[in-house]
Amino acid sequence: MIKKRVCTTFVEDSSSNGALCQCGGARDIHAPISAGDHVISQWDSEEHTSEYPTDAFGQLEFAGAGRRNSPFLRLAHDTPPDNVYSLMTSQWGLPIPNLVVSVVGGEGKEKVKPRVREVIRQGLVRAAQSTGAWIMTSGLREGVGRCVGEAVRDHCATASSLSQAKVIAVGVAPWGLIYQRQQLVNPQGSFPARYYVHNMPHECSCLDNNHQAFLLIDDGSVGHRGTETMFRANLEDFISHQRTGIWEACGSGEHTARDWIESACRPKVFLLLVVTFVFFTQALSIYQNRDLITVFHGDQEGRDDFDRIILRALVRAAKRDANDPSEYTEELKLAVAWDRVDIAKSELFNGDIHWRYEDLEESMTDALVNDKPHFVRLFVENGLNILDYLTYHRLESLYSSLSDCNLVSSFLQRRLQERVGLAGSQARLALPDENHHATSHTTQSAARDLTLYEVSRVLSEIMEDVCQPFYYAPLGVEQGWASRKAMKVPVRFFQRYWGW
Repeated sequence: MIKKRVCTTFVEDSSSNGALCQCGGARDIHAPISAGDHVISQWDSEEHTSEYPTDAFGQLEFAGAGRRNSPFLRLAHDTPPDNVYSLMTSQWGLPIPNLVVSVVGGEGKEKVKPRVREVIRQGLVRAAQSTGAWIMTSGLREGVGRCVGEAVRDHCATASSLSQAKVIAVGVAPWGLIYQRQQLVNPQGSFPARYYVHNMPHECSCLDNNHQAFLLIDDGSVGHRGTETMFRANLEDFISHQRTGIWEACGSGEHTARDWIESACRPKVFLLLVVTFVFFTQALSIYQNRDLITVFHGDQEGRDDFDRIILRALVRAAKRDANDPSEYTEELKLAVAWDRVDIAKSELFNGDIHWRYEDLEESMTDALVNDKPHFVRLFVENGLNILDYLTYHRLESLYSSLSDCNLVSSFLQRRLQERVGLAGSQARLALPDENHHATSHTTQSAARDLTLYEVSRVLSEIMEDVCQPFYYAPLGVEQGWASRKAMKVPVRFFQRYWGW
């Protein structure tokens, strides 16, 4: 069960003349202090709060915003991240991320520089949508969080529904800081909770209506920033160790090329630190990991360089821990997804990494299916043997992965339907009546798989007499056969595919 935290022990804030607790709440919402109670000098969330079932969850409707509702949840700051991630992906239906961009800093009422705003609006969202990313911010309508929300809003206004689903802005906000948060409270859940902000005081913070989901972190304090920091770090670390829906090798020749691309790898977490002011302890922690820092000079580098900066930072992190070329394959897949062969050459194929065939195989499939010839050439030049790669089953998988709107795909499907009809008639002639029913289902399902037979016919029709027919040898078709005779494929061809 998801919990919230409530301060149950009053610890006087001396600067308020006894009116406030150090948690930020008023004295009258705490239990009265007895004369014999021990005087506590420092408030601590773990010691001075109690857990209760959460009373704020459901769908959030921003009144007057004219956009679909966003799922939200109030939860204790020590809630296990695995429970939260499961809720976000399984119950809220958020797509599993391939990249997490964590935007830190630039919070509060200080205005964001136009240059930073433009980089976020163009570079960040472009890099995110090409991979399928979650962008995690404070979720508040101020500072960089507001800029990210507006950038995602502008992207969704012009993008297709498929592209919209690839960029998810997740707000991780401190519950006690949210203006008008009582509008979200309902122990039975709110479907939706109408969130209406009017005449908000300048010093207050409200939720940003351009985020698609909200986690409202509660440590029992009121009006304090930073209460969500540790929870957010734990959640991002947990996500970085999960499997995603993209790019794991299937390891079997029976899968299509699309299967290879639509399987899994671990998402990377990229920390975008928008520097305004950091405490000494934060600065020390950053300095201790300075080898992982990649600086983006907003005044010198354009918005088109931002995806290069992200990829360079991820490669740098991989190089610190990697002992094997296979540990760089995820960065290589990002370079292919973003179509940045220049980054691949400078960061991954500069002689420092000794690539093996099996390390390049998946990305080669990705490059071929998505029509990226520069990467195909790069992989061949760096150790991928095209003769080993292009097996007959691989060719069939690649042709099967063609988009339905592709002209060649329509030709292949037409020839496939012709062969399906031919296969059915030959099966009825070849099989005894008593065996026909038992094998008909297997025949029908296998016969609908695209094979080199259809590929050969389509290529012959396109190329005509320019060259010799393709793939006749593996099909058992002799070169001198006329096309009408070749269409009547030998029985041994059907035996190969359907086990006759």
